[in-house]
Amino acid sequence: MPESSAARGLEWGRDHGLEVVENRDGDLAAAPLIESLVKLRNLPYGDQGLFIRRRVFRHIGGFPDWPVMEDLHLVRRLGKLGAVRTSAASILTSPRRWESSGVIATFLRHQLMLAAYYLGVPPRHISRLRP
Repeated sequence: MPESSAARGLEWGRDHGLEVVENRDGDLAAAPLIESLVKLRNLPYGDQGLFIRRRVFRHIGGFPDWPVMEDLHLVRRLGKLGAVRTSAASILTSPRRWESSGVIATFLRHQLMLAAYYLGVPPRHISRLRP
């Protein structure tokens, strides 16, 4: 088992890679796109293997009690403490949301949700965009 990120002294960050468990098509074309956007924006999301030391999590006040975008809000607050660090570990994730609505529709919906968040739309309203 690989050494944990916490054991290596990282305060917060994300796992290195996003690996998709087998889906019905045997592949998920969105995985490289998601990984590229995370690296470009330096903004990982909750389903991408975030790790945070307990004292840091408590210091920033934890997660807000929101139906969506709570992970983005958390990462933006963490970013004020320093840049996201990437561990050497990879995680497995399920493609079910991408499969249920399709890759393009899911990607566009996520971008719309991000735009709404940055424009100040309350998360309870943004949550209505979920399928």
